[in-house]
Amino acid sequence: MHATPAAPLDLLRLRDEAERTRLFRELDASDRGLRCHAQGVDAWYEVMQGDRGWTVRLVMADRWLSESIESELVHGRETLEALVDDELVDLGCEARIGTIRHFRDDARQYVFEADIPSPTNAAEDDTTLALQFMLAFESAFRQLGNMSGEGED
Repeated sequence: MHATPAAPLDLLRLRDEAERTRLFRELDASDRGLRCHAQGVDAWYEVMQGDRGWTVRLVMADRWLSESIESELVHGRETLEALVDDELVDLGCEARIGTIRHFRDDARQYVFEADIPSPTNAAEDDTTLALQFMLAFESAFRQLGNMSGEGED
């Protein structure tokens, strides 16, 4: 399977729309993507361009935070993909999440990552779809482990 070139995203529009949600503490747009600092915890939601095209990611350096998410998923009844898909439905998005990869990257950060597909209908554009995927990630993960920041000092 060959990687297809990522369609261009309007990263400034993506940043502005993410900022309007007030879900993030800090937003940082670059030529490779957008990073949004999660509320209440030291983690970042990202929409990044990579070898596979555009991806949505949750990135954290805190092993215990990553393990709190993993533990809840192991003991829960739904998969992470099902949780994110539920959030996509709530956002009115027709596209669905594929496999969510979980790994430790070269910078020794814990990453949950999924590809953002191409829009499924003419009413969606790539930038809107990227925003919906990031918001679905944020909503799904906020409910898991210690991501809500409750109990943090």
